Amino acid sequence: MRALLLFLLGATIGLSGRGQSLPAAEADTLKPDENEHPNKAKFIPETDQRFFFFKNPATNERARTNVWGARIGFLLPSNVKVGVGYYFTNQRSGGQWDGLNIRNRRLSYGTVYVEPYFFRKKYWELSAPFEAGFGRVR
Repeated sequence: MRALLLFLLGATIGLSGRGQSLPAAEADTLKPDENEHPNKAKFIPETDQRFFFFKNPATNERARTNVWGARIGFLLPSNVKVGVGYYFTNQRSGGQWDGLNIRNRRLSYGTVYVEPYFFRKKYWELSAPFEAGFGRVR
């Protein structure tokens, strides 16, 4: 991974200033205080990764757990996203807890969400998601 990053960095530095210059970028059509939003409801699929900390009974330490998920919903013209999501993890852990062997921790849950956004551009946004969900841990 490090070698790939060094190669890309070297190629970028090595090619800068050579060849033809790029055409001038088009001016941004949005004013700085305007949000980008559709004229009608737009379907949006998203992937998500979250991190939780669970206490590992085998070592009595907090362990970071990756949680992967996906969300689908609609981006509404009124600066709000609404939809549903599903998240899961399958963490391997070892040791014993109350005389039982612990092998895997499985977490899965579904959510419904409403996410008003305050500022939205093409590649990033500032929003306040409100989510409610249900699920199970095994």
